[in-house]
Amino acid sequence: MITRENQQVEVTPRRRFAAVLAFVTTVVSLGIGPASWAEPDVATDASIDAAAPQVAISTTPDPMDEARAEIVALSPLDVHPRTALGIVDQLRHNHFLKKPLDDQLSSEIFEKYLSLLDGAKVYFTEADVQALEKYRYLLDDALVRGNLEPAFEIFNLYQIRLNERLAYLIGELEGSLDGLDFEEDEEIEIDRENANWPSDKSELDAIWHKRLKAAALGMKLNGKDIEEIQELLTKRYTNRLKQSRQTKSEDAFQLYVNAFASTYDPHTQYFSPRTSQNFNINMSLSLEGIGAVLRNEDEYT
Repeated sequence: MITRENQQVEVTPRRRFAAVLAFVTTVVSLGIGPASWAEPDVATDASIDAAAPQVAISTTPDPMDEARAEIVALSPLDVHPRTALGIVDQLRHNHFLKKPLDDQLSSEIFEKYLSLLDGAKVYFTEADVQALEKYRYLLDDALVRGNLEPAFEIFNLYQIRLNERLAYLIGELEGSLDGLDFEEDEEIEIDRENANWPSDKSELDAIWHKRLKAAALGMKLNGKDIEEIQELLTKRYTNRLKQSRQTKSEDAFQLYVNAFASTYDPHTQYFSPRTSQNFNINMSLSLEGIGAVLRNEDEYT
């Protein structure tokens, strides 16, 4: 790991290649790489711009409106295109698997990225995925240009859908849970990896209603009453909503780059500076500090 001015970039050191990738990624992120990397061509391909999915958001008042209004769209940081170009160069030329960055690999990246975002298929609808399909064979062209706009378009749509689902749960909990019928014969699909994408919002609501009911039933079986269950679940989903709004551009970039790297092998990973620091702490089993730990409780730190 190389550190300069609090910038850390690290890749899991399981192979000599991984170490080389970590070095080049750090050099590029600090802006001291070859001149060819200094000013990447980040011009957006016209076909990529034309493929941007148009997301229609309903203006009908419902519990999701406030959640949507508070979502801040993320965009790449200035350092991300240079970092991405360095990682692409290393994987294409130095990885032991000589895989061309073509449409086939672009499709693999697309599938892996969706899986990392929504592997359980409980956020995106079928219409969302159909709109995003326009990116399936464009990610390779975008990567070689250092263009990360497609990745952030997909991630921002995921953020919208995540916030909508959490807002739906909170809205359901605003009423009484006394109407939940635990005697009804129902099934819930836990592993949805091979399931179809939900056809529309109504199907998503049905899936999440069952999830809410299952969570309430679990607490009820542990001896909690309905009022306590309602309070605990409201606090749980409210905290998750707040955490989702703390997502940063570096988090989206890390997820996308790892979707790309995992198409070569499962052991090559990109670490953001924050993730790298936590990794080093866990590996060294040491932490320098004053002995105080900050944590979130409700809306307070």
